[in-house]
Amino acid sequence: MVSRDPAGGLMLISRCDAHSRYAKGCPGCQARAANYRRVRVAGLADGTWESGKVVGEELERVRQHVRALTAVVGVGGRRVALVAGVSHHSVDVLKVDGAVGMHRPVAEALLGVTVRACLALIDRPTIPVDPTGTARRLRALAVDGWGGSEIAGLLGLQPTSVRRHRAGTRVQITWGLHERYRLLYEKIQSLADPRGSSDRTRLRAARMGYLGPERWADEDIDDPNAEPLPPPPDTDDWVEVSQLIDGALRDPRPGKAAAYPRPVQREIARQATQRLGWSYERVGELLGRTGSTVEYLLIGRKDRPHTRGGR
Repeated sequence: MVSRDPAGGLMLISRCDAHSRYAKGCPGCQARAANYRRVRVAGLADGTWESGKVVGEELERVRQHVRALTAVVGVGGRRVALVAGVSHHSVDVLKVDGAVGMHRPVAEALLGVTVRACLALIDRPTIPVDPTGTARRLRALAVDGWGGSEIAGLLGLQPTSVRRHRAGTRVQITWGLHERYRLLYEKIQSLADPRGSSDRTRLRAARMGYLGPERWADEDIDDPNAEPLPPPPDTDDWVEVSQLIDGALRDPRPGKAAAYPRPVQREIARQATQRLGWSYERVGELLGRTGSTVEYLLIGRKDRPHTRGGR
């Protein structure tokens, strides 16, 4: 049962964190039940105890709030009850047209559930998400020579599925699959040499006009409305490269060096951290990357993923 303490806060007081309802013999449930009795007696004494039910328009407001959450988040009403910390029977009551009412503390707990709370506390692998970021990551990997068969082998997927996701023909994909692609992309980008082995894929990516990893900032790659970064300067002259590095360190505007080639970015990060004492996060702002990506850029990774098998 849920009730209200004298200070006005909702409390789960008839069960412990390990049980969804009162369990006989459980010390935690016994302590919560004893607390419930104390709060109820104190509330009856000072007139603050609320034992009434929510009915009519108030009950309809709770019903519409739960329906909106289930529509936006893509889960059932019982998951909403789990986040609210109330019995799933409370949500089942809302499905009955002739429901007589609901305890007010339970209704307030359901009304207090937000979309963010649902996404943070429930299992999300089946939630549909926009596939734009996945397609951009797969295309960027293709520019570096990572074919669909190689990626499929790393993730345990079918090569045809990976190629469809890279082409962007899917309207949406699940959150769980999106996360698998994202984590693999970040792991590959953290390698000292992130290039793949397929020249054929690299040539096809060039014909298709795919954009490489240097054209997307970490915070923009999932945004369908984001614009790519400008192309990197085409130069092999070390004097000119040194001028680029000095210019970036003298005028460290956020994202200024995001389009520079990877070796130039690594040298900027090395000089900024060792000579100027910058943090990884500050260097990341200049390079359009996260602080952890800058750390990997400097130290490299020896655990290059194998191109067959494993997740």
